[in-house]
Amino acid sequence: MRLIHYTNLEALVSIIETQTLRLTDARYLNDSQEMKEGFDYIGKQIKLSEYAQSTDKYLKQAHRIFENEFNNFATFSEREEPAFLCSFSSSSDLLSQWRSYGMFAIEFEPTYIQYSNFNILECKYTDEDKERLAQERVSQAICEIAQLVSLGEFGENYLAVIDEVQKFNASLKHMSFHEEKEFRHVESVSANSQNIKFRADNNLLKPYIDKSFCLESVKAIHVGPVKEKYQTQKALERLIGIRRDYENTNIEHEIPVICSEIPFQ
Repeated sequence: MRLIHYTNLEALVSIIETQTLRLTDARYLNDSQEMKEGFDYIGKQIKLSEYAQSTDKYLKQAHRIFENEFNNFATFSEREEPAFLCSFSSSSDLLSQWRSYGMFAIEFEPTYIQYSNFNILECKYTDEDKERLAQERVSQAICEIAQLVSLGEFGENYLAVIDEVQKFNASLKHMSFHEEKEFRHVESVSANSQNIKFRADNNLLKPYIDKSFCLESVKAIHVGPVKEKYQTQKALERLIGIRRDYENTNIEHEIPVICSEIPFQ
């Protein structure tokens, strides 16, 4: 699995210097159906679940709890605890990505970035995959809640189960975005959190939060089809070297700067 984070030059420099990635409020992303796609599939599978008519009282009760709380939590979370996410692609030299997000990219080593508390979800695009996975996740959640109900453990415990389903929700994407081969990290934050910052993107003000990673998780830097790419390559190599010296990190591998082979101007 490759994890490529496309970005622009200004953001790239900031990411390397601060060792933080921006997680953007999902409501401000390019996909107008963001988070709604998954909600529809999950909602459908809740209604179709065999546990709705189960003879097991705990499973039947868990289904009712899950259906009610998932609908309530979806509304509540959008207003009070919105989802923030960071995107990656498994494609390292994709022209549509260069055009859409910027002419630079950071390749992360999946194992190392997960050491920095990134939970990476692979996005699914086909109806078959989304229906199958939504069914599996709904069944799993109902069984987990049924166990909590049988033990008399209510409240925050089953809300945590629903929160995990909400994060899974973010991995279900519309088929028109399949070329991006996207992976995501998702986490919820209180809408009133002091950690929320804002950045200007044309005429839109986008909320985001910072999430730290270790420099060891950077596998390579990729330079897109820009003019003067080789001068840019050398400058980025110097930036990485300076940052490593400053941090006095014991990185055993080099971080190469790789130039795109796409002949685009």
